[in-house]
Amino acid sequence: MSKIDSKPYIKEVVIVEGKSDSNKLKSIFNVNTIETSGFNLSKKKIAEILMISKTQEIILFLDPDGPGEKIRKKIMEFLPSAKHCFIKKEDIKDSKKIGVAEADKEAIISAFKNITKFDKSINSISWEEYILLDLVTKNIRLNFCNALKISYCNHKQLFKRLNMLNIDYKKAKGILEEINKLKQ
Repeated sequence: MSKIDSKPYIKEVVIVEGKSDSNKLKSIFNVNTIETSGFNLSKKKIAEILMISKTQEIILFLDPDGPGEKIRKKIMEFLPSAKHCFIKKEDIKDSKKIGVAEADKEAIISAFKNITKFDKSINSISWEEYILLDLVTKNIRLNFCNALKISYCNHKQLFKRLNMLNIDYKKAKGILEEINKLKQ
């Protein structure tokens, strides 16, 4: 991020779900966005994103809910090199909707300071090692995902994301130990 016209400038193109998400980001940053128009990601929209990705980097900044995660997975299928930004459901206050547009400014700025890039070719942790981490409850996984600055996910997705983030057993165990220290 650099500053232009007193707002931080985002050089990448940011993929969001809707117009209200674009408006929210543009109120905080100088940024170019593409809207997926929700879950029904058309072939034309996919082609547009792919065309833009040839000259500019892409950041996926989608709602922290089921449809947002499905859009993220769908885009990752054809654009695995995309960067990722995440907000947590807890960052959204005083709203029945759970989306980027409803998140507070500080949470959005924090998300852009913690951009993540996944690499599907990495196998840093085995399934056996993952099981040894003992991420048995939703609450433990939620705290772990928050520490990684990624959205909450089930076991299968978390295992995949640990590999894509190149986090091995030792590092994952260290993160869990830090979380436990903070609770005490």
